[in-house]
Amino acid sequence: ATKAGAVSLSNSQLNLANIPRQNISAYYLSVLESSTVSRLEFNSFLSDFRNGGVDQARENFLTIEIGQVSRQHLFLTDGNGSACLGCPQLSLTGDVASLSFTLEPFQYGISSLEVVLASVNNNTWQENSDGVLAPSRAEAVFQIDLIVMPVNNPPKAEVPSFLGVSEGDGKYFIHNFATEISPGPVNEAWQEIVFEVLTQSDTPLLFAQIPKLYPNGTLAFELNDHQHGNVNLTIFLSDTGGSEFGGTNSGIGFPRMVELKVFPLPKIMSVTPCVGTFHEGWTVTIYGQYFGSSYSRELARFPEVVPSENISVLVGDLPCLEQEFVSDVQMTCQVPAGFGRKPVTINITGGVSVNDKGDILSDWTRTSTFTNGIIQAEVYYAGELRGFAGLTSSGYLGVGPDSAPGNDTSASIDCLGSCENRTSPTLASAEGLDLSRSVRTMTTYADRLVIGGSFIFFRSRVLSYIAAWDGVRLEPIAGGVDGTVYHLQRYKGNLVIGGAFSLLYGNSAQGKQTLRSGGLGQYDGSDWSLIGNARVGGSVTITYVDGDLLYVAGRFRYIGDVPALNIAVWDGAAWSGLGEGLRARDVYALVKTSTGLVVGGEFTRAGGKTVGNIARWEPDTRTWHPMSDFNAPVRALASVGSRLFAGGDFSLAGVKSLANMAQITVSEDKSVTWTGVGLGVSGSVHALTYINGCVYAGGRFDSATDQDAIKAVRNVVRWCVQDESTLERWEPVVGMPGKGGVVFAIAPTDV
Repeated sequence: ATKAGAVSLSNSQLNLANIPRQNISAYYLSVLESSTVSRLEFNSFLSDFRNGGVDQARENFLTIEIGQVSRQHLFLTDGNGSACLGCPQLSLTGDVASLSFTLEPFQYGISSLEVVLASVNNNTWQENSDGVLAPSRAEAVFQIDLIVMPVNNPPKAEVPSFLGVSEGDGKYFIHNFATEISPGPVNEAWQEIVFEVLTQSDTPLLFAQIPKLYPNGTLAFELNDHQHGNVNLTIFLSDTGGSEFGGTNSGIGFPRMVELKVFPLPKIMSVTPCVGTFHEGWTVTIYGQYFGSSYSRELARFPEVVPSENISVLVGDLPCLEQEFVSDVQMTCQVPAGFGRKPVTINITGGVSVNDKGDILSDWTRTSTFTNGIIQAEVYYAGELRGFAGLTSSGYLGVGPDSAPGNDTSASIDCLGSCENRTSPTLASAEGLDLSRSVRTMTTYADRLVIGGSFIFFRSRVLSYIAAWDGVRLEPIAGGVDGTVYHLQRYKGNLVIGGAFSLLYGNSAQGKQTLRSGGLGQYDGSDWSLIGNARVGGSVTITYVDGDLLYVAGRFRYIGDVPALNIAVWDGAAWSGLGEGLRARDVYALVKTSTGLVVGGEFTRAGGKTVGNIARWEPDTRTWHPMSDFNAPVRALASVGSRLFAGGDFSLAGVKSLANMAQITVSEDKSVTWTGVGLGVSGSVHALTYINGCVYAGGRFDSATDQDAIKAVRNVVRWCVQDESTLERWEPVVGMPGKGGVVFAIAPTDV
C-alpha cells in the first residue's frame, strides 16, 4: 500500500482501460475511542470519481473495495478474535462511496485502510495474477488512515472503611488494603495509579511516618513508640491518563474516608506473688494498664465489647484458671500446674480488618507479656558456668524438671535469667543471675530461696556470699559474710550457715553489729547470732539436721571451748564432739540412715579407725565404723528408704569397680556391699538429692551409662527409684546451659 492519496498502477493492459481517479479531500479519519460496541457510518465519505473518458465511462463500470486492513483489533471481532466482523467497508452508490465500521470497546490506535478503486470492462479479457482470464480492469490503490483517538476512562479501586492496628508494632505494611485497582480497560494498563492520603488525628505524635498508599494497594505507615489514638484518612485516587477528549482521571467514588484506630497495648506492671509450687491453684494478682476501659477496647461505630468475653491470661502457654477481670488496671487468676519460669501474658482479642474480598488486613489482638512472670518448680539447681576458654566462671541457678519419673521425655532445667553461655573473651562470665562467682548451696527460708557460695556481686551490687531471691529480686542477707558459704540449712525456725568465713556482717542501716563467728552462724530473719554462743575454730563445709540435733562438719578443732575434730553435734543445749572425730582433709556429706549417721569426704581415719573416705557413726554406742574403702573422695550422699546412694570422684569401693556412683542396701546386720548405679557417670558427682521418687545427681560429667546405653548429659542426671518389677535406669535432665561448669547443689522447691 502507498501513502494516503497516492495511486499505483495494476498489471492491467492500459490500452483497454484508463485508471479511474478520485479527488481525496483527506488522508485520514479521526474518531473517539468507545466504551461500548459502536457502529459508525460516514455517508458520502468518498465522491467525485472519474472513470476515464466518455467512451470508457460508457463501456466500463466502477468498483470500490477495501483491501488490507491493519490493526484489526480496533474493530469488532468474533469471540475467538479470528474474524473481523466490524472491519471497515465501502459501499458505492453512483459516484459516491459510504464508509462504515464497528469499533471494539476500549481500543484505540491507527488502522491503515488499503482502498482499491477499479474500472472494469466486461467486453475485453485478460489473465489475472492467478493466470485466469477475467474482465480487463484498471485500478487505483490509495491509503486512508483511520485514527481511533484514546479517551481516558476513570480509575477504580476499593478500600475498607475501617482499619484497626495495635500500638507498638512500628512499621506497618498493610498489603491489599486497596483492591480491584485498575487504571481503566486493558488498553490503559500503561497508565500509572496515584493515591494520595490526607490524615486528621487526635494524637499529634502518632506517626513517625505518615500513611502512604502505594499503587499496588499496600498502605504503609510507621507509628511512634507508646502512641495510640484515632485517625481519619481521606484517600484520593487518580491516574496519568489525562482528561483530553472528555476523559476522566479521577477515581470513581473518590475521595473515600477510612477510620484508622491504633489500640493501646495492655501493660503488665507486676505479678504478685511470683514464686509458687508446681501444683495448680495458687492465686496471682496482675497489675497494669489498659485491660478493659471503653477507650482501650471499645471500637468506634461497633458494638461495645464485654470485657470478660475477649481478655485472657496465659501462664507460659497454658490458660490461667478462674480468670477474673477486676478493672482496667487489675486482674486475678489461679496458676495452672507447671514447672520453671513462666511468663505471664494478657491477650485482648478485638477483631480483624478485612478488605472487600474478605482478606484479613490486620489483627488488632493486643498482647502484653511480663517476662519475669512467675516461678513454678520442683527442683532447684545451683553451680557455676564456665566462661571463655574456661578461664572465668559465674554463678548459675536453674529450676526444673518438667516430666514425671519414667517419662520418655527428658526432664529439664529452665534457667532463672538469661543463661546462654558467653564465649567471647570480651565478656568475662556466663549469665544466669549475673552472679560474679559460683553458687555452692541453697535452701528455702521465709518464702524465699536463699543461696550461698563464692559470689560477691550481683551485677554491680554487693551481696557478700549470701543472698535471698523472691523470684524477681535478689537481696542481701543482713550484711553478708566475709568468705565462701558452703552450706545452708533450716533449723528450728532459723537459717544455719556454714562456710569458710570468720565474720557475720550485721545490717548497718539497722544498726546491727558484726559478729566474729568462725565458719558457722545462724540468721533469724533480721539478725545474726552464734549457735550456742560459740565460735568455730575453722570452716564448716556441711550441716545436717536430725530432729533436734544439728550436725556440722568441716575443718576445725574446737567449737567454743569444746574439742571436736572436724565434726560436732548441737543438741539444742550444748555442743559435743563425735568420739575422736575425723582425721580429714575435707568433709562433704552427711546423711542419716537406719544404722546411724553416714559421713562422706576425703579422710582416712574416723574415731581412730582406718577408713576410706566414708564412715558411719552410731549415736547409741558413740562409735565409728568403716563402710568399705573408696579410692577417692565421696562428695555426696542420699538416703532413700533402705538404700544409700554415694557419689564422688571414686572408681573403686573395696575391689568393686564403680564410676563415681555407688549404692548399698542398708541392713540390720550392717554389712556393706557396694554396687553400681547403672554403670555410673563420666565425672565427679558433687550433689545427690532425693526428690519425688528420684535421686538427682549433679556435678561435672557429660554422660551416664546404664544397661540401655551411654546417655549424653550435661552435669545433671536422675535415677528414679522403682519397685522391684521395674528396671531402673538413668534419665537425662536437659537444659544446663553452656559447656563446662559444675552443679554443686540440688534442692527441692518446697516454698
